Amino acid sequence: MTPLRQKTAHWSRWLHIYASMFGLAALLFFSVTGFVVNHESWFVGEPLVVEREFVLPEPVRSGDRLSVVQSLQRDFAVRGQLHSFDQDDSEWRLEFRGPGRLVELTIDPTSGAARLREERRGFAAVISDLHRGKGAGAAWKLMIDGAAIALAGVSLTGLIYWLAIPRRRAAAIGVLSIGVVLALFVFLMLVP
Repeated sequence: MTPLRQKTAHWSRWLHIYASMFGLAALLFFSVTGFVVNHESWFVGEPLVVEREFVLPEPVRSGDRLSVVQSLQRDFAVRGQLHSFDQDDSEWRLEFRGPGRLVELTIDPTSGAARLREERRGFAAVISDLHRGKGAGAAWKLMIDGAAIALAGVSLTGLIYWLAIPRRRAAAIGVLSIGVVLALFVFLMLVP
């Protein structure tokens, strides 16, 4: 084996081992949640719907959108990420989304009367939404990107490492080829 190949194999093995250790928790999480996403009807039941009414205080409703949203989250325990805020003279309509949760509010800006409707879809819906990054915010999307980069690195270094070992190269290429052909077959022949 040439010195360059030896170095490539050494660093690929080292990077593969440590990237694998970093990525195993992410791999476990995304494999389990991917199964849940694929079979969501098995796990996600009817949503729990909670409805309540309250009154926004005058200083809040006369403020800007940000103060309204902050008051709803701080004083009235509205959870989730603001998805929409539509205003007209007679009514404000807000929607907050979070993993496994949808909150809809209508507010009369004159009286401050607010009607809240919240749908909670349970633990399976929460992890399903986390898998997709749906309603989870920017920090969680960075987590997904980090996991994707780590797993791509593990895959690439694993391929480099296996291809760098002459006695295992043929088996590695054979198994890789079978995986690629199987994926292409399913996509081209069985996916509607």
